[in-house]
Amino acid sequence: MPTNKTHTITGTGASMVVAAALQLPIIPMVIGAVAGSVIPDIDSEKSVINSKILIFKKRTALKITYSIIGLAAIIYGSISLKLMGIFLVLAAISGHRKFTHSFLGFLSFCSICLYVLYSYSGIIRHMVFGLIIGYGTHILADSFSNHGIELLWPMYEKNYGFRLIRTGKMSEHIFLVISSILMYILFNRFFKTAGKIVWF
Repeated sequence: MPTNKTHTITGTGASMVVAAALQLPIIPMVIGAVAGSVIPDIDSEKSVINSKILIFKKRTALKITYSIIGLAAIIYGSISLKLMGIFLVLAAISGHRKFTHSFLGFLSFCSICLYVLYSYSGIIRHMVFGLIIGYGTHILADSFSNHGIELLWPMYEKNYGFRLIRTGKMSEHIFLVISSILMYILFNRFFKTAGKIVWF
């Protein structure tokens, strides 16, 4: 799978392109995209998020921690927290790069975000939109890795993808450079078309 740096850069770039194209505030979108770009790896004890949260960096600790948090949210939380709780429990019990990297996981995450979008306005809405972009670009980038992703989990536990890059190798750096150039071209094009950039 691509490194966290690759996920962060591609998520940031994609959110800037979308913001420029739709004339939305860039900074809230980028903040959301950076956060969204690391969420799919919440099912890995080695992820950036879990390095800060988990006391014990073990798979068992991850399952127990997120199952407890998820069940508590389901039982005691509001509708949005219940949805998040279900997401956490499925992420915890499914295994790395299964539920969170599947079409079902992406739809579940988008459902939570859409619920929040209709509940709030302003900067929060733009940040949530960025979350979706960051999450989506993470899955897309992982589909280019040599492992692929279990897109149709749980119906089919088969890895799908382009399998063009290996983590930390030259192929990942080339992928990052090409992606960055492409996003810069698109951003510049939308900027010239609109004639302005909305920051906040």
